[in-house]
Amino acid sequence: MLSKERLKTADLEKLNKIAKIMEAAKTIQVDSLITEINTENENDYVLYLESKNKRIHIGNETNLTNKMLYVQKILENEEGKSGIAFVNGDISAGFKPYFREE
Repeated sequence: MLSKERLKTADLEKLNKIAKIMEAAKTIQVDSLITEINTENENDYVLYLESKNKRIHIGNETNLTNKMLYVQKILENEEGKSGIAFVNGDISAGFKPYFREE
């Protein structure tokens, strides 16, 4: 039997954040490569790009345009390598995005 419950506010907020992430990913043409977005930790969303063998920690939904530019550069520089990209730090506080090969 189909439940007739409405989505909770927290779920709607999470969907809105995912939509923002996908919109930002579209600007660098990686939206179609994302196979999963892990939303368990709302301070660190994780994108999975199975075809590229990469996991990308993007943090929260702030500064997505800048974060996606770093993602684009990491994907270009680390083509053919499996691993994890970290663009989840506060860049304005001196955090430098990086890639760790696995």
